[in-house]
Amino acid sequence: MKLRWAYVLPGLPACAAGVIAGTLPPTAYEPITPPLYSIDRFSPTTGSGFRPGAVLVHPGPTVVIPAQNLSLFSPIDELNAISFNRNSIGPSTSLAVLFSVDRTSVGALPPDPLLVTFGFLYNVQNQATRGQEAGDVYMGLLQYTVDGPVVIASSYTNNNTLVRNQGDAGGVGMSLEPATSPDDPVPPPIDDVDAGAIPDETALAGGPPPKFYFCVRQGSPSLPNLPGNNSGADVYVDLNTGTPSGEIVYASFAALGLVAADEIDALIVIDYNNDQSFNPTTDQIIFSLARGSPSLEGRSPADLFTTINTFGDFALYSQAIDLGLQHNDNVDMLEFIECRDILECVQRWAIGINRRVIGDCNCDGVLNNFDIDAFVLALTDPAAYEATYPECNIFEADINGDGRVDNFDIDPFVNRLVNAP
Repeated sequence: MKLRWAYVLPGLPACAAGVIAGTLPPTAYEPITPPLYSIDRFSPTTGSGFRPGAVLVHPGPTVVIPAQNLSLFSPIDELNAISFNRNSIGPSTSLAVLFSVDRTSVGALPPDPLLVTFGFLYNVQNQATRGQEAGDVYMGLLQYTVDGPVVIASSYTNNNTLVRNQGDAGGVGMSLEPATSPDDPVPPPIDDVDAGAIPDETALAGGPPPKFYFCVRQGSPSLPNLPGNNSGADVYVDLNTGTPSGEIVYASFAALGLVAADEIDALIVIDYNNDQSFNPTTDQIIFSLARGSPSLEGRSPADLFTTINTFGDFALYSQAIDLGLQHNDNVDMLEFIECRDILECVQRWAIGINRRVIGDCNCDGVLNNFDIDAFVLALTDPAAYEATYPECNIFEADINGDGRVDNFDIDPFVNRLVNAP
């Protein structure tokens, strides 16, 4: 029998639940671009010669920016947050939030039941029970703009799903330890993604990434030698990551309404003028604060904050529960990814089991013109469809994932067919 998903949605009998067992590894249909990232000094991969101040990428890991090129000369210097300039994001751009958590985070909720029926079994809580939470990248299931979470028709729920595993997930990993499937329980120690950002096309073209924003962990030996205030809440920009030096302060802790003892441990910079100087009336920084930061004042280290158009102030951007996290969890990587419909983005990017090709209505493993007749038959005569394609389930034609096969699936089917690889 052909390996495939079995769609089970609200209103279907319980006996239909489940995903057909098979030998395919958990993987994603269209994996997100591997982020650039750093790991903390307690990660076992640092024992392989990778500094916690270096910027890495999968596969490998491969060093993209040596720590020394950020003027982090001590082997125990740590990057706490990194970002590229996200000034291409407009005020109304629909976004999803990508994030990672630390080793003591446990998540607030089990995987969303509907997504489980689709084969998406993994989220923060699921991975925490297996000891694998800290090296992963997750996607929140709420829709966002630069102003925060929004409630619109395509919003989903306050939960999250796994989009890159620390180890093996059919190639959708981070090249970190443990190098294992997201299904496997593992003992410590494990790697911790301590900062991350998806590179833009310029960075992917080869050579050192341009104009790179970052924060350094409080107490890092090289921090006092950087310009600024010897604070883990200062935001730096490196104008030339190909050589040491070139770091300047982009935004001081005071400009963000923080105090010197705070630590920014996740970061998105939107420098609209691209002038490497923070202007609170035009630019925006979205960030989280590390545990113990005085400015948290009872807020969660999994809450996200944003600068507002008043010098020296910030506001709550998103709460921990919006990302399916507990109050005591901690976000330590943060990134935006453009996403117009959360469920469609989950189907494309999330790691699931026995992934099918969305739109493969004749169940031959590929999406092409031979699926057109099958899709039309599923739409017009479900019984005839299942008789003609016994290896398929009628919900192979539920392209938009709303639990029905109807006219609202036509445009998504055509879009996927036209844009198929």
